[in-house]
Amino acid sequence: MDECIYCKIAIGLIPSYKIYEDNDIIAVLDIFPNAKGNIIVMSKKHYEDPFSIPDEVIGKVFVLSKYLSGIVMQLFKYPGVNLLVNFGKIPGNKQHHFVVHLMPRFDGDNVKFLIPKNQSNSAELEEVRQAIIKMLNLNKKEEEKKVEKKEEKNIDFNEAIKWFYKKI
Repeated sequence: MDECIYCKIAIGLIPSYKIYEDNDIIAVLDIFPNAKGNIIVMSKKHYEDPFSIPDEVIGKVFVLSKYLSGIVMQLFKYPGVNLLVNFGKIPGNKQHHFVVHLMPRFDGDNVKFLIPKNQSNSAELEEVRQAIIKMLNLNKKEEEKKVEKKEEKNIDFNEAIKWFYKKI
């Protein structure tokens, strides 16, 4: 956390233009925006990846991102928004804090995503599909074993959505 700029923003060590804040998450204007309404939504606690974030917190990040995207599109008449999720130690990602960037998009915005497209053949696609399905089934079986061993807390996402309707 010592060097994480997002953690410093979340606790107020770095000034920000807050849009929203609660005990778990914060949304701030990006100070280097691609357009008006470029927003960063993040957990206040340092999580490097989505696998370590509690489901209710990551749910709040995405629900807030959804509503803020709609507000920004309506307010500034944008036809769309890219939601960019950053996490992990990947080239170009200097901060290892899970965040969602709301990037307003419009014709002529000069934003370019240069992502190489590699053609896959049917055999490669089927191999990847089968590997993912196998992992999903293994994980499902592991979860079923965990549920048998102990009663897990059920998360009611409808309550979280109702909560956001009241707040926003």
